[in-house]
Amino acid sequence: MPKQCIRQLLYKRIKRMYMALDYGVCRLTMVPVFEKPDYHSMQFNQFLFGESYQVTGEKNGWLSILSSYDGEGGWVHSSQHHSISQEYFDQINASDYKITTDVSATLLYNKNPLTIVMGSIVPISTAELFKVEEQLAFNGESKSVIQKRDSEFLKTILSKYINTPFVPGGKTPFGSDASGFMQMAFKISGYKLPRLAEQWNRVGTAVDSLELSLLGDILLLKAGNSIIPATYLGDGKALCMNGFVQTLPIDSKGIGFGSKKQYSWELTQIRRVI
Repeated sequence: MPKQCIRQLLYKRIKRMYMALDYGVCRLTMVPVFEKPDYHSMQFNQFLFGESYQVTGEKNGWLSILSSYDGEGGWVHSSQHHSISQEYFDQINASDYKITTDVSATLLYNKNPLTIVMGSIVPISTAELFKVEEQLAFNGESKSVIQKRDSEFLKTILSKYINTPFVPGGKTPFGSDASGFMQMAFKISGYKLPRLAEQWNRVGTAVDSLELSLLGDILLLKAGNSIIPATYLGDGKALCMNGFVQTLPIDSKGIGFGSKKQYSWELTQIRRVI
């Protein structure tokens, strides 16, 4: 079955599970998604320009939402909500639009300049079937959303996140959590991952050992009660979040810290999606 048909079936299934009160698309550089309808709660996720969602509820000026990309929920403030019709929502999620590959770029949206970040979706398509309801001009670097690229391309995208500081719920080069930047790097490369690393134990295929690992393999590391994801870069090196995105040495046991190399991050599983 063509991938576009699979995507359409997925969105229809989501809509059957949740009765949408409204539909939205991010029309700001970034919209924070909170765990609760309160600015003092933890940021749980983010929407980047062009990402769409369903509205499933409302409370005191806050909207409960459901991401159309990975199904994750949360709360956004109504002041940052951009409402669209169900027809346009369906069009967005059926289109092979462009995803940006620059760390930041500027587009002209409804005659106003707007800075967007890497991984944003711009509604540019070669398919004449789809029309754009809004005025938009973009001149930066981008690629097709569904076009799959190789592990070298993934490595190039990942390198743009190096030194990104840890920010709970973040997924941009200016602040990310442990799984956010990896989800985005794989998304830009044409591969879909869930938002949470705890859900990555079934993606792709299993790799038996680090010795058999290739560039771009996903490493799942256990740190206490948490799962920390990393990407294998080859030569015993992994890219992961440790305060900021950085390259760390890894072996068959995991990642060790300190002069005695205590393995506080234990390698539990290796998954291959490319």
